[in-house]
Amino acid sequence: MHVPTPVSLLPLLCLLMLHISMTACAFSSDSKPHATFSVHYPWLTRRDPPPHRHQLDRFEPFCGDFVHNPQPFAGYKPTFLSFSGHVGDLVSVRYTRKRVPRSAADFTIEIAHDVPIAPSGQLCLDDVQMPRPTSQSSPEYGVLLFEARDPVTKELVKYYCSDVKLMDEEDYAKDYPAMCARNNETLVPMPEEWL
Repeated sequence: MHVPTPVSLLPLLCLLMLHISMTACAFSSDSKPHATFSVHYPWLTRRDPPPHRHQLDRFEPFCGDFVHNPQPFAGYKPTFLSFSGHVGDLVSVRYTRKRVPRSAADFTIEIAHDVPIAPSGQLCLDDVQMPRPTSQSSPEYGVLLFEARDPVTKELVKYYCSDVKLMDEEDYAKDYPAMCARNNETLVPMPEEWL
């Protein structure tokens, strides 16, 4: 019968100690996962620019690259905005009439400020009143800025931009239950016509 010596048990002992220390590190970590901030309505019209190969080609607009044309958005009647994200994150919405904003400072018209995301992870801002268009003869184009901030550190979690064309139309939250659930409860599955 073979009796193990202390030297032959050394690799097994090292593996056991490594497993114990990794498990202890995993359980002692206080960091919790942070849910991604998403905009459900209005739909986003811009995205982050792709990586550049040459330094000379590098131009990264503040709002990113266009992927869709400006979308019609209620400019004369109350409308709504819909988001999801980390519980408690503070959402702010600002607007600018500038078509090519260079920084967050260009968004001078405040629509909502530091509204917390509900415990369900949803946020629906109903009865949002956009600023009246300055021209009655043609539609006004502008850009919305959506920001989410950590409530403790006040650091920016994520921001998005969306180009809008202010129109005389009606968009009420009650007409879009998949995007704006009552009392910010969990969103119902989105019907196929919206996919």
